[in-house]
Amino acid sequence: MIKGKTVLAGPSAAGKSTLVWRIAKNVYSEDAQPTIQSAYLEKNVMIGKNEVKLNIWDTAGQERFRSITPQYFRGAEFILICFDLSKLVSFDELLFWIGYVDKNKSIKFYLIGCKSDLKQAMSDEELNDFAKKHNVKFTKVSSKTNENIPELIQELAQLSSSDTQQQNDEQTFMIKQNKE
Repeated sequence: MIKGKTVLAGPSAAGKSTLVWRIAKNVYSEDAQPTIQSAYLEKNVMIGKNEVKLNIWDTAGQERFRSITPQYFRGAEFILICFDLSKLVSFDELLFWIGYVDKNKSIKFYLIGCKSDLKQAMSDEELNDFAKKHNVKFTKVSSKTNENIPELIQELAQLSSSDTQQQNDEQTFMIKQNKE
C-alpha cells in the first residue's frame, strides 16, 4: 500500500475541517467545530492496481496554534493551503501560510479556495494571478456541493502513486548500478 501524507493549513474558518471530512468520509456538516491543534483521517483510493492511503491532517488555523502547525509538515507529501473564497480577510492571510510552506521545498503544495458555493470576494482573474505569481496550483472546491473534490482526491492519489513508483525506480537503478 502506498501512503501519502497530506496536511491542510490555512486561516481559521477557511473550511479545512469540512474539506477533510468530505475527502475522507464523503460527508458534509454545517456545524463543524474549529480544530484544536490537529485532527487525522484517512482516505483509501485505488489508482490502477495500487491502493493509495491518503493520511490527511487537519491543522488548527487560529493564531495561537500557528507555531505548532509546521511540525505537521514533516514527512508530508502535499500541503493544501486553504482559504475561504467568500472572505477577503481569509485571502489576506495566504502570504503568511505560503511563507511557511516555501521553507519546505520538497513538499508539493496547492492553494485551495474553499466554499466555492458562496459569492467570491475576489475575481477568478485575481486568484489565478496570485497563484501564478507564487507558482502554486489553484483549485476551488465546495465541501457542501462536493465541487472539484473527487478530482482533487484523484490527483493527490495519482501523484502519490507516481512519486512512489519513481522512488522505487530510482532505488532499483541504484541497486543495479552498485552490483556492477
